[in-house]
Amino acid sequence: MEFEMGCDLEEFKGYLKKTGRYSKEGELDWLETYLRKALLNLIVWRKDGDIVGQAIWHESNTDEHRKGDPRDEDDRAALRRLLGGKGDFVELHEVWLLEEFRGKGYGERFFDFSKSTCRIEVMTE
Repeated sequence: MEFEMGCDLEEFKGYLKKTGRYSKEGELDWLETYLRKALLNLIVWRKDGDIVGQAIWHESNTDEHRKGDPRDEDDRAALRRLLGGKGDFVELHEVWLLEEFRGKGYGERFFDFSKSTCRIEVMTE
């Protein structure tokens, strides 16, 4: 299993359509727009050169969801409590792996890769 920051957008869209999760016309438009504008970032998981999974993420902080998009006070308070006062973090929107590759430890390898690449602490709650 290899992890790659980003990839060709048409290849990624083809992979997403193969998963069956996005089958309607125009359903991927929002994602394509966000990836092209770098409002979201992509990590693809490859096995033998083929995309078999992905993670979609963006940088965030306790005050803004994305740059210029303020959080409400309840969100800010909850995040400050969860992060122990730290302000910046990486928000994972989606982590997906094709079913036939699940249960083989790839998720753990992905989070190890993410922590070393993005210098993040994985929080579960």
